[in-house]
Amino acid sequence: MLFITFIVLKYKYDIRTFEKNQRDALIGEYVFNIDKTSKSQKIKGYDLHNYRNLKIFINQDGTFLFSEDTPFIYDSTGVWSPRKPGLDHWNWIAFSKNYYIDKQPLEDCQFADSWKMKPAKDSVLIFNSMTPKPGKESVHVLYFDKIKR
Repeated sequence: MLFITFIVLKYKYDIRTFEKNQRDALIGEYVFNIDKTSKSQKIKGYDLHNYRNLKIFINQDGTFLFSEDTPFIYDSTGVWSPRKPGLDHWNWIAFSKNYYIDKQPLEDCQFADSWKMKPAKDSVLIFNSMTPKPGKESVHVLYFDKIKR
């Protein structure tokens, strides 16, 4: 019985440690990488160079902020959550303007982080299927490079 208790406690500790490490690794300031974004897809309707100063701030309190309003990103503020151990390898953001009535956030956009990618020193966020503003064209994959912790 003592052995089983030890295994359960160790598993819970490992999950909490994983989640804390994941959260800590994501916190920081990132700048829009136009070159990677443009090379990965055909962009319709936007001159991405107009957004060369676009940044995202991933905050320790679980919120995020885009530095400017863009047509291809639904909202500039919201909440984020790091990925959990297991099958779901995505981090998620939910936009402030897109909450259910009971204040439960929708999972608006998934994003990957490069801490597990090679080279490991390359800190990149990769937003997959970003929700655009209503009636606007989407930019399916957005790349942001970490510039500050």
